[in-house]
Amino acid sequence: MRQVCGEVQDQACEALRDKNNKWWDVRRYQEVVDHFRGRIQFVQHHTPEAIWRPEYLGHGNGVVKLACVFVVADDPVAAGARWAHFAALLPRPAGAFVHLPSARGDVLIGERRDWDALLGDAPAAPALAGYALECRDPSVLVSRCKLLGLALRKLRENLYAVSLPGTLGGSWLFGTQQGLGLPS
Repeated sequence: MRQVCGEVQDQACEALRDKNNKWWDVRRYQEVVDHFRGRIQFVQHHTPEAIWRPEYLGHGNGVVKLACVFVVADDPVAAGARWAHFAALLPRPAGAFVHLPSARGDVLIGERRDWDALLGDAPAAPALAGYALECRDPSVLVSRCKLLGLALRKLRENLYAVSLPGTLGGSWLFGTQQGLGLPS
């Protein structure tokens, strides 16, 4: 991990020194979009004040944050290095996974077998295996999942897993910030 990510960390550290690194030049943004075309959809808000408004952020299901995206890759270290390079993030080892922490939610990259062990079933790489959702009170989302007849598992206090129907794909881990083990 360190050998592959060392070069990326140098580049990412340089990008992080730029206070406006999240507002990419159009050419740089297009380079990233072209690289991931067909695999990821990118959106760059040029008017965040019009989107991140209190009246749009209150969800009846109790979810307050997309905490993490779970990525399936055949080579998590190489995939993590690419994601780190394009997103100006610093990759970190997290057991069998590569963790890319960011200010608005994290990315966790792992092999299919590791996602299968954690989530019960994961798609073949490259794919998104699921998401972690932070909730104020997970009991609201638990009730909704039960009402829909979804296979729900309680993993520990304030942490649940649910496999979504094939039409939606993937899995959710959801719970409170503490249940998810996120830093406060």
